[in-house]
Amino acid sequence: MNSTYDCAIIGGGLSGLAAAIQLSKKGHLVVLLEKNFYPFHKVCGEYISMESWKFLEELGLPLKEINPPIINRFGLTHPKGKQLDVKLPLGGFGLSRYFLDDQLSTLAVQNGVIVLQGTAAERISFDSKVQEHIIYNQYGEIHAKTAIGAYGKRSKLDKKLRRPSTSGFKRPEDNYVGIKYHVKSDIEPDRIELHLFEGGYAGMSRVEDDKTCFCYLVNSKVLKRYNGDIDKVEEKVLGRNPFLQDRMRAMTKLFTEPLTISQIEFGEKEQVFNHILMAGDTAGMITPLTGNGMSLGMHASKLVAESIDMFLQGKTNQKKLEKSYERQWEKRFGARVRRGRTFQKWFLNEEFSGKLIGALRHFPPIAKAIIKSSHGKPY
Repeated sequence: MNSTYDCAIIGGGLSGLAAAIQLSKKGHLVVLLEKNFYPFHKVCGEYISMESWKFLEELGLPLKEINPPIINRFGLTHPKGKQLDVKLPLGGFGLSRYFLDDQLSTLAVQNGVIVLQGTAAERISFDSKVQEHIIYNQYGEIHAKTAIGAYGKRSKLDKKLRRPSTSGFKRPEDNYVGIKYHVKSDIEPDRIELHLFEGGYAGMSRVEDDKTCFCYLVNSKVLKRYNGDIDKVEEKVLGRNPFLQDRMRAMTKLFTEPLTISQIEFGEKEQVFNHILMAGDTAGMITPLTGNGMSLGMHASKLVAESIDMFLQGKTNQKKLEKSYERQWEKRFGARVRRGRTFQKWFLNEEFSGKLIGALRHFPPIAKAIIKSSHGKPY
């Protein structure tokens, strides 16, 4: 163990692992803390925009050999029986987080990253005298010149840091729960579907090994109405959408119990806090209905890795590093994240979304433009 690392990364999801690989390839000494052990499942839609294909290959992932399902068609359905089908402007591919995170963690180790599995960051402080981060964990302390927070949507660490953006829900109705299964389904391999229902929406698309990711977001108020009984919610709420009901009747769940994550919200967050550069969902979360969360997180890892590399080379100072990263994040992702929140409001309003789908069926170019506006270009 080194006394002081060039960079410490808290969280080993897509953003954390991708940033670790990039910084290590640039010759920096990197340590990554992940509280779980690979491989493990995560609540995630598992659709990756094609804008990330080249980036993943540059990290070392042999996507052509893996041959994931290529997705280029989109279906949107409404509880009142309305449906929209459109060709995706850029398209994407499907890989599960179980597979992808495991592959990237192996690449990180192969590239010299110190990956500490089963290690949770309990507290982090910044020593301004020596310009050094101190990460406290169950095994001791880790010192690093820079730090990246990539620990996901919400963490106990946020409370320890006292981040204003994660201090509590601004409105109780903004509190969502994410639920996910892997299933066997008859959905076509080249198709992703978004099914609307009261207080939420469900996404379905293929991943590796002929499996389908079935993941949905539901308002906590709807879940409470049925005393947290997920089966009842699926029957009484999701089942009101006739298209989704048909899909659920035809699918076979591969998990004995669903994966769940609670207290999801989509408000503004700090990209830098206490001198920690945040990436992925820790910096800001785009609404899942855009299908762009995984790509946005990986793109953010490129920005944060390039910024930290400049700092470690002595080409900038701490203050400029933080300001530069905040500006770049806002420039690349700020408008897209805000658009995602607007689109979610549209589609969660049952009356408005019904009219919108009806209109978009007659104007497919407008539907494509809406989809495109929440996505980026290859990076």
